[in-house]
Amino acid sequence: MQVLNTNLVGKVLGTYRLEALIGKGGMSAVFLAQQLQLARYVAVKVLMPDVMMDNSLYEEFLIRFQREASLIAGLEHLNITPIYDYGKHEGIAYLVMPYLAGGTLRDVLARRGALPLQEALTYIEQAAAALDYAHAHGIIHRDLKPSNFLLHPDGRLVLADFGIARMMQGNGKASLMTLTGTGAILGTPEYMAPEMIQGGQVDSRTDIYELGIVLFQMLSGAVPFEGDQQFGVLMKHLQEPVPLLHYSNPAVPPAVDAVIQKATAKNREDRYASAGALTQELKNAMNTATYPVADQRHYAPTILASYPPPSDWSAPTQVDSAPIPTMPAVIGTPGQRAPRPASTRTRHSWLAWIAVPIVFVLTLGGLLVGIPQVFPHQPEQPQGAQGPMLAQHSQRVVEQFYQHINARDYTDAYSQWGADFHSTTDYCSFVEGYSRTRSDDVHIDNTTQLSNGTVQVVATVNATEDTNSGTTMSVYHETYIVGQEYATWRIINGTQI
Repeated sequence: MQVLNTNLVGKVLGTYRLEALIGKGGMSAVFLAQQLQLARYVAVKVLMPDVMMDNSLYEEFLIRFQREASLIAGLEHLNITPIYDYGKHEGIAYLVMPYLAGGTLRDVLARRGALPLQEALTYIEQAAAALDYAHAHGIIHRDLKPSNFLLHPDGRLVLADFGIARMMQGNGKASLMTLTGTGAILGTPEYMAPEMIQGGQVDSRTDIYELGIVLFQMLSGAVPFEGDQQFGVLMKHLQEPVPLLHYSNPAVPPAVDAVIQKATAKNREDRYASAGALTQELKNAMNTATYPVADQRHYAPTILASYPPPSDWSAPTQVDSAPIPTMPAVIGTPGQRAPRPASTRTRHSWLAWIAVPIVFVLTLGGLLVGIPQVFPHQPEQPQGAQGPMLAQHSQRVVEQFYQHINARDYTDAYSQWGADFHSTTDYCSFVEGYSRTRSDDVHIDNTTQLSNGTVQVVATVNATEDTNSGTTMSVYHETYIVGQEYATWRIINGTQI
């Protein structure tokens, strides 16, 4: 058996040249690759066997994986990633899939935190459609998590990575089988159903549990159980119920919590029978929401808060200092103001007779002395307490960009550019531009805060690059404009190397 590392960039597998590492899992790595015959970009998933797996077990693993790849290749659904090809080259087994540059649901959650109910429902509906279709064809996924949901350029959510999927037996159930021979668990601890942890039988309701965990994460911005030790996380899945969200996020009604609780029941018999049934219950639960859908984005926190629910829902909370936005006085809709007490009204009327002449005299004085002296022009504020902080933050944005480039984390590097850059430069072109770079040593020359709130960062980049004539050293002088876009600091524009 050949033990592989992820340093396969530049290697040709069959007719596919691996150009950049775009993802890595427990037993596989995904590369951006060019299909030489058709001159198109695809995603190639290379199997990375466990170091402790012997040759006979590895061969069994390859046979089973090839069989399952053929089975999954037969799934034709708008929300399931198709498999183009399967092959083995010089002992390296690989799968070929379409390359989707839209990122993953994990990227969305990392960028935005919690999602509003309506958006979460849209994603759940598509995920449920894919799961019910796969289940109907005897396939269970068993590793549902945000990073396995890809975003198609047309906006669709697409389920990928059936790498540890299992074909159901005639009775609709399948036994958990560990392929590594080391007792390692196949799956992701933060999302695993209790029966998977215990090594019991799994079926379609195992996917329902994991989908419930994904729903919880979409509405809260975090998984329900976390910890440094995987064993501790697994024990929580076995023993503790998923926390209730409506206590920390008023935009999540108790009925939605009830859907999550049923989906993540410890006993699979108590869960929904299908993903479609979960979706329908979620729709019904959303109709019980106290706040309009438009207000959910305003109230959704990016992390779970630790404060108790307010006893007076009309009072300000720690989520936001503003009152509930449905109140006319807050949103500015026409409405009659509550009358003041008579004594207050009388006192204010008496003060008004004195205030009017005073205001008149002050205004006349302003005209005589000169408006610029009464209201002097405020010069541009020098770089004060916030100036250095903004400059340092913008400097870090540029430095982190080059750190991602040096680590060949092209997806993270690409995400640091703003929307205007993405509209003119697709991901493939971006990777092509940097794929020959061995390392970039960046030195920040100066930073300047601009009047529009952005920061200009001037940098010198010493680049070590591979060219047709060999390795060369180049020096670039770059100017970047860093600013806030969608609540995230990004490189708005600048020179692309």
